[in-house]
Amino acid sequence: MTKKNETKKHKYNFIDFVLIIVALAIVAVGAYFIVKGVVPQTTESAITFTVEVHDVDNEAVNDIGIGDLISYLDTKTYLGTVKKITVTPEKVECVVNETVEALNEQGETVTSVEKKVKTVDSSLYSTVSITLTAVADTSVGIEVNGVQILSGETIAIYSRNFAGTGMITAIYNDTSNKEAK
Repeated sequence: MTKKNETKKHKYNFIDFVLIIVALAIVAVGAYFIVKGVVPQTTESAITFTVEVHDVDNEAVNDIGIGDLISYLDTKTYLGTVKKITVTPEKVECVVNETVEALNEQGETVTSVEKKVKTVDSSLYSTVSITLTAVADTSVGIEVNGVQILSGETIAIYSRNFAGTGMITAIYNDTSNKEAK
């Protein structure tokens, strides 16, 4: 009996191994370029931004300090660390009665009361500018932990002892110290 359909086992040699490695390398490089084009790349950058909170009760001004951690009130997401605090008294208008003395045509002294509106510093409320440092994803806009940071936008913030709603007034890229867009 002769075996016509006898299967012959193939032995792998050095050239077979090289071809397999080259094929795997080509597949790996192709997959890398496909994923690189599909998966968005994040770009992290250190930023500084300022939130201006109006009508803060003067008793609450001391409830926030340098180094406090600030979070976004809506999602409880960490936004940054307090770097600087500037407190400016709110301005209020009040009516003041001023006594004016003048001489009339006969040379007699005449006293009259005039009402004037004056702008004075409030003893009750202040504007607090809170400057924060954070690490932002700048690949699409400026995001800190998923929260979009836009100049001119209103944002509700809180820390351990302080909460307020303010407006983002400035955003700076810490490496260039230039205002971010």
